[in-house]
Amino acid sequence: QTIPGTGRNETLIWSADTIQRRDATLAALTATGNLEIDWTRLASGSTVANRLTTLLTNHDLTSAKALGQWSKKQYADGLKTLAEATAMLDEAKGLRDRMANTVDISTLTQWIDRNAEFDTALQRLIQATIDSNGKVTKELRDAFVAEQKAHELLPSNTSGIVIILAEIGRGGLNEAVIGIEGARAKLQAATDALTGPAVPLSGEPGDQPEPSSG
Repeated sequence: QTIPGTGRNETLIWSADTIQRRDATLAALTATGNLEIDWTRLASGSTVANRLTTLLTNHDLTSAKALGQWSKKQYADGLKTLAEATAMLDEAKGLRDRMANTVDISTLTQWIDRNAEFDTALQRLIQATIDSNGKVTKELRDAFVAEQKAHELLPSNTSGIVIILAEIGRGGLNEAVIGIEGARAKLQAATDALTGPAVPLSGEPGDQPEPSSG
C-alpha cells in the first residue's frame, strides 16, 4: 500500500529530510525481500552436497563388502548387501536429477554410471556363481571378465567427490551467497542513511555558516 502523503504533492506535506528517511526505510525493507529464498537455497545446497557425499562414500563401502562376501562364498548375503548399495546409488541419482537445471552434473553422472555398471556386473557374477553350481560355465567366465572390466573403470579414489561438491558450489550455493551479501550491503547502506546526520533545509539552523568571532 502507498504511504499516506506520498504522491505528487508530497514535497508540500513532508520535509526533504522526512522524504529521504522514508526512501531509506523502504530501501531497507526491499533489500531483505529475497533473503528467505537465498537462505533456503543455501541450506538446501549444503544439505544435498552432504547427502551426496554420504551416499557415494557408503555405496563404495557397501559394494566392496558385497564383493568380499562373494569371495567368501556368502552368495545370498552378497546379493542382499549389493541391493543396499544399489538403493544408495538410486537415491544419489534422484538428487542428481534435481540439480540438473542449476549445476553441471557431468562429473557426478560419470561417477554414478561407473558405479552402477560395477554393481550390475557384480550382481551378474554372484548370480552366475550360484547358477553354475560349482562348475565353470561360459556365463560364469563372461561374468567374471565383465566384473573385472567394470572394476577397472571405477575411480581410484574419492577426489571425484571433491569435484562434484565444487560443481554444486558453483551453482546454487554461490548464487545464494551472492544474494545474501548483496542484501546485506543494501541494508547497511539504508541503515547508514537512516542513522546519519539529517540534511539541513535551506533557511534552517545550521544551513548558514557560523559568524566568525572577533
